[in-house]
Amino acid sequence: MGPDIRLKQPGSLCLALVLCSCVLAKSEVEVIHAKAGSTVTFKSKPSADQKEQVLWTFGASKPVHRIAKISSSKVHILAFAQFEGRLHVDNETGDLTVSDLTVNDTGVYQLQRIHSHISEQFFNLTVYSKILFHLPNEPFL
Repeated sequence: MGPDIRLKQPGSLCLALVLCSCVLAKSEVEVIHAKAGSTVTFKSKPSADQKEQVLWTFGASKPVHRIAKISSSKVHILAFAQFEGRLHVDNETGDLTVSDLTVNDTGVYQLQRIHSHISEQFFNLTVYSKILFHLPNEPFL
């Protein structure tokens, strides 16, 4: 038989969940729209802490894939085939640039700055495909 785990104050769990939800809900999300083939740079908020680690993650609806990090002032692009050769991270600012965008790059990007505490920024990118227009009596482009 396992250990007897009981909450001494059952309401405290609910309060903790509500507080966590409020903190997560307060995170600002920057919405960005871009055209396929273009380049986008996610601008990070300035930080004076030179010893922090920076981690960039990505996902279609939740940022679950690690794509880049800065550790000890060195940039590491992590193996994620979707972005091969198209990512750049500025090791001074932490800004992430994605070039030659495709519609598959649509999703949520998260920046985490990690040192004595963790600060986060979220970016919601929507990439639109190039649309070809056909005018009557004109060749199709």
